[in-house]
Amino acid sequence: MLYPTICLFEGTLINLGRGTRCRLLFWGAVAEGKYDFSFTPVSIAGMSENPLYMNQVCYGLDLRHYDIDELRKKRRSTLGG
Repeated sequence: MLYPTICLFEGTLINLGRGTRCRLLFWGAVAEGKYDFSFTPVSIAGMSENPLYMNQVCYGLDLRHYDIDELRKKRRSTLGG
């Protein structure tokens, strides 16, 4: 569910969890102050050897804590179904 939507941001200056064990579930950038959640991308052999913002603290969202069922309900109501 996440890959086709979040990967639209791959070409931007947003790290999508590359360099973490939760790829696509974290997203953020080096802009401090807007979000409480933070993560630090690191080199992971065979996965993300040179992630965007490597070894820098990124601030953003942790999508692991979003209620997927609630998001699906909102999507259905938005699409008229």
